[in-house]
Amino acid sequence: MDINITRIKDGLTGYQLKVIAIFFMLIDHVNIYLGEFLVWPAWVGFLGRFVAPLFAFLLVDGYFHTHSKRKYLKRLLFGALIVGIGNIIYNLPTHDYINSFTHLTMNL
Repeated sequence: MDINITRIKDGLTGYQLKVIAIFFMLIDHVNIYLGEFLVWPAWVGFLGRFVAPLFAFLLVDGYFHTHSKRKYLKRLLFGALIVGIGNIIYNLPTHDYINSFTHLTMNL
């Protein structure tokens, strides 16, 4: 399997950055949902705060390195549609409605 991965200034590849971001996002989500039971220190909540800007950077980097910008946009919109449907399915039985804009600005 040939994966075209661009290097970022001879440092980490885009794939390595995604794996690091997923790891820290997982820690952040476990802390949000299970933190009161796990009794983790307060600073654990700050570990995942760099992930959103990192994913935004990787999204823009992918845009500039793709062959077909139209197909890239279609894939992004399809992913957003899937996530949106998943949020609706989750929010209906739990009544845990989160305004995405407010949630984003509160975390910055």
